[in-house]
Amino acid sequence: FIFNNIEEEGTKVTWTYDETDISGPAKIFGALMDKFLGPQYEQGLQSLKERMESAPDATEGLVVGNAERFEYIGITSTTSMDMAMINTLMAQSYGKLMSYTAKAGIEMTGAPVAFYTEWEETSVSFVCAVPVAQETPDLPKEMERGSFDGGLTVQSEFVGDYSGMESAHMAIMEYVNWANYELTGAPWEEYLTDPTVETDTSKWLTMIYYPVK
Repeated sequence: FIFNNIEEEGTKVTWTYDETDISGPAKIFGALMDKFLGPQYEQGLQSLKERMESAPDATEGLVVGNAERFEYIGITSTTSMDMAMINTLMAQSYGKLMSYTAKAGIEMTGAPVAFYTEWEETSVSFVCAVPVAQETPDLPKEMERGSFDGGLTVQSEFVGDYSGMESAHMAIMEYVNWANYELTGAPWEEYLTDPTVETDTSKWLTMIYYPVK
């Protein structure tokens, strides 16, 4: 396939077949290839066009790629779909995690994350976590150690206040369904901006990951 971008029109796709050093009867077949295979190529290109034009509108910024393995310490919470309560529980959990890692001398290996393990109409369960490297055998009772084993993910970058991330999640799920992917675990958010340092919510950067296969 040859792809050529055409400004304001889309992408021109050329389906071609090239072979060198052919001789004998193969030359006759090559001369007749367009007659034999041309209609199948045209049908295949039309199917590709229809498929791509049926893609969700909000696909700009979505990336399909591998996420690396990481281990973490986390605190699980379950609450109603009250954003104020969710924010309060998250703030409390991250405060406890930061305090524990600082006192125990445990180095964080990445930005804080939140796994959404259940999402119902009236309730949500999530794990607030911080990535770590070393073993932590004496965790407080409310904390747990876990890991993401690495693998394929659909990723999206979101900039802005956390309250606006629902639309980003919906866009990813719409794409996941359209592309016939299957979720292999809990989606998670990675908070790359520290709100205590950057107070302008319009500059907060969050990465959203959906593990798929």
